[in-house]
Amino acid sequence: MAPDLLTKENAQVFPDQRFVGFDSFLLILTIAGVIFGFFYLIRNYLFPLLESEKMLIKMKLLSFRIEVLAWASFSLFTLTFLLVRKPLIILIMLLVAGLIGFSFWRNFFPGLFFRLSQSYKVEDTVVFNEVKGQIEKIGLTAVQLRTDREELVSIPYRKIVDQVHAKQQAKGKLLSTKIVLPIGEMDGDKLQTTVEKWLKNCPWAVPQQQLIMNRIESDKISVTVYAIDQRSLSKIERYLLNKVLVEFQMR
Repeated sequence: MAPDLLTKENAQVFPDQRFVGFDSFLLILTIAGVIFGFFYLIRNYLFPLLESEKMLIKMKLLSFRIEVLAWASFSLFTLTFLLVRKPLIILIMLLVAGLIGFSFWRNFFPGLFFRLSQSYKVEDTVVFNEVKGQIEKIGLTAVQLRTDREELVSIPYRKIVDQVHAKQQAKGKLLSTKIVLPIGEMDGDKLQTTVEKWLKNCPWAVPQQQLIMNRIESDKISVTVYAIDQRSLSKIERYLLNKVLVEFQMR
């Protein structure tokens, strides 16, 4: 009888660690609730307080990337936690979820990278998969376009991630910045022609009818450039500074 009693006592003191009880599920749900609530408060209460459009765009992108990282970490933790305790059941569930949701997952992950890039937003006029229209919705598995014929076309992300996309910039929505260039002793006429040529060949710059260029010092000028987003403006600046460096090295 003693061994049986000892076994029962041990079973009470050292419960089966593979058992997933109510406390475990409560912990998982609590962590998920905290993550969801935190980013819900940011989206609905912090973002409306930001008055700067540029700051709002940056904060939305940063928040989205952190949220993706948080949910990815939570998913990894949950899977590891459950696999240690009920590996066979969890593996079967993952297999079933993968088979049933194959179409969902093969569009979800490309769509995740598409949304993380933040290159496109609702109301942008684009050409995806040879379909031209205005972005109506950026969903989990597909992007929805409204064509000139008022047709709604849903394009899965897996069909557009490896293609060349075109984005038509609406008038009045260009971003601009002034870039300071060290131009040495280059004369005015040659400088004007050279900078215009650089901008014309720059793949990220949106050309303007008249170049806005001002000399701010004897050896420096400021050039106003235009682009469709902040990232392109940064690329234009690096492009022009590199052109100036090459120009003076060739002399």
